[in-house]
Amino acid sequence: MKSTGICPKCDSREIKVGKRGGYSAIQSLGLWFLGAATDAYVCKGCGYVEEYIVSRSLEKVRRNR
Repeated sequence: MKSTGICPKCDSREIKVGKRGGYSAIQSLGLWFLGAATDAYVCKGCGYVEEYIVSRSLEKVRRNR
């Protein structure tokens, strides 16, 4: 969704982008990234969500093993 603007689940082009900062918890992978800003891409058609750590926070993630 991030690069195409199209939902991979339902092919909708109605994508909402929300910015989140401060505390990101990616629980499904068992990872917690405190202080890592993320962008969330939400499909308005089916509700599918993708979340990406923004580039300025990647170094913080690399240090937090």
